[in-house]
Amino acid sequence: MMKQYGNGISPRSRIIQKTARSFLVILAVFFMLISSGCSSLPSAALNSQQEAGQQEAGQQEAGPVPAVDYSQESSWLVLPEDKSDHAVDVFYAYPTVYQGEGVQDISDPAQRDAAMVPLRTQASVFSDSANIYAPLYRQVGKSGFSDAETLDANLQIGEEDLKQALLYYLEHYNNGRPFFIAGHSQGSSTLVSLLRKIWGSTGAEDRMLAAYLLGFSITRDDIEANPAIRMSTGPEDTGCFIAYNSIRDGVQDQSIQILPGAVVTNPLSWVSSSFNGAYVNASENLGAVFFTEDGFEPRIYEQFTSAQVKDRGLACEISDVSVLSSYPIEGIYHPDDFSLFYENIRQNIKDRIARFQSLQQSPLPAAPDYSQDYYWLSKPDQPEKAVDVFYVHPTVYTRPTPANLDLADQELRSYALGLLVAQAGVYTDSANLFAPSYRQQSAAVQDDFTARGGADMFIDPTFQVSAGDVENAFSYYLAKLNQGRPFILAGHSQGTMTLINLMRNRFGDIDLQNQLVAAYLIGYSVTDKDLATYPWMKLAEGASDTGVIITYNTEGPGSVGSPVYIEGAVAVNPLNWRTDGEPAGKDSHLGAVFFNDAEGQKIECIDNFCGAHVDTDKGVLVVTDMEEPESPEIDLVNLGRYPAGVYHRYDYAFWFNNLKENAAARVTAYLDQ
Repeated sequence: MMKQYGNGISPRSRIIQKTARSFLVILAVFFMLISSGCSSLPSAALNSQQEAGQQEAGQQEAGPVPAVDYSQESSWLVLPEDKSDHAVDVFYAYPTVYQGEGVQDISDPAQRDAAMVPLRTQASVFSDSANIYAPLYRQVGKSGFSDAETLDANLQIGEEDLKQALLYYLEHYNNGRPFFIAGHSQGSSTLVSLLRKIWGSTGAEDRMLAAYLLGFSITRDDIEANPAIRMSTGPEDTGCFIAYNSIRDGVQDQSIQILPGAVVTNPLSWVSSSFNGAYVNASENLGAVFFTEDGFEPRIYEQFTSAQVKDRGLACEISDVSVLSSYPIEGIYHPDDFSLFYENIRQNIKDRIARFQSLQQSPLPAAPDYSQDYYWLSKPDQPEKAVDVFYVHPTVYTRPTPANLDLADQELRSYALGLLVAQAGVYTDSANLFAPSYRQQSAAVQDDFTARGGADMFIDPTFQVSAGDVENAFSYYLAKLNQGRPFILAGHSQGTMTLINLMRNRFGDIDLQNQLVAAYLIGYSVTDKDLATYPWMKLAEGASDTGVIITYNTEGPGSVGSPVYIEGAVAVNPLNWRTDGEPAGKDSHLGAVFFNDAEGQKIECIDNFCGAHVDTDKGVLVVTDMEEPESPEIDLVNLGRYPAGVYHRYDYAFWFNNLKENAAARVTAYLDQ
């Protein structure tokens, strides 16, 4: 039986409920243009680049149409003649081409001809890299979108067709090959609705390279309803989803494809966001490609447009609007969602294939045996303190293969040992330090970047290796090492992610809740959804409460693009231990302590280093009035793979002495209970 997520309410049903008036207005424009003799037809209901000009094709009256049998080749718009051409497939759903009422009669040759146009203008972007499988499906006709009484039922017909086509493809045609999913407009909206319900239960998820569902919205609601829907975080991650609607900035509210809570992928950077993202210059645009009306004679325009995720849309600055396809609302570039970024998409397809293949060739390193001392970076033989700290270090591994750290790597083991001083040193005056080594996900392939847009990266298989090791280490620690002592959980970055995973999965146990002094989940986002979903995950409300979470991501004022930030994040200010935005001045700062992390060597201490407040709108810790370090080894400008002002690497250093004092205070408060 197929697993179904969420309440089954499709995004398209929400369009019916919330934007029916918009459909009618656009359809009115459609008929006005026809009656005035205008040759450019509007895309009233989710059309693509070449839907305009297709009104002659298959003007089918509403009525019953034959069922679809996908074992018949005639039920497919295209099947590859030679399935050995490529080692990868694409399953493609075309946009609206049927102009009439009701649903499309796919036995009509004119309908097949009409659907071939977007196959040439859109699916052709895959032709260099993948075998194309494109089913015919009974889509809603353009005129059918004005009939609110039958629209939802008719949309379900098309969705059931694509479901049966996808399952038939996976069972009979795919033969274990990696594959893409792609669509546009009505093709995308149907796939979003379908995959929201079944993705995660097909058995093929580990082979899906990416789903390019353009010309429609994937929303935070979709992601929350089905956590297997994970948005793209960069140009090479796999198993992810990509969605955007191309517009001129300022017309977002006029687009019926842009839904509330949309999470948008920028096709010039392949980073997804549900808030305003980084502006990417047109110099990164490898080429827009436009075709003739029948889908032939491609014309390439290099550096044609910039792109920025903005207010739920993909804001574009077009260099020549005269070559764009027509659309009834000026500034909505819906018909050209593929064309505007055609060459970037084509290159990205190749990049994701290469990454997938490299990961497949990478064997998983041997699992740790936590009964062996080697797999512990710190494990005191005779604990002397009344409290423990279970600490998980951040990412130190950056090579692309294997995807997870080989724990035999002595150089990186040494780096992790340095962090026992540079970070875990906050806790060691107050607690016995237990720190497992684990097969962490490489920075080259990790999904830290999924923080943007609320995408849930915790289901990624390579991260689950990391999280599984930490959970196994924690189980061994409880069974063999803890001896009933209270404990602190502490981590940073990927280490914090594994502890968030651990708290979600294990801390429903009241005994563990009672043993927890505090959880310092620093350098990744704990969200308000976590607090609502897992009632044992409670945010600190002061400097000495226990059984609580201390969490934050350190940023400068106005910083954007943090790969560890998730919308809905919460934060605690380590200068005043408040969450309400009340600022703390430099006089409350007990001292920043900077280290060479890899060696654990102290570089510089700075008293009264800065002030800070929690940005309650965003849920991050904002640094104010910061002192300048004297040592040239401390670079607060060039932050590696982190954007300007995202002080992720200094999440411990900036607040070292305040954290150290607070850990001691919470231990005392716990023991005094």
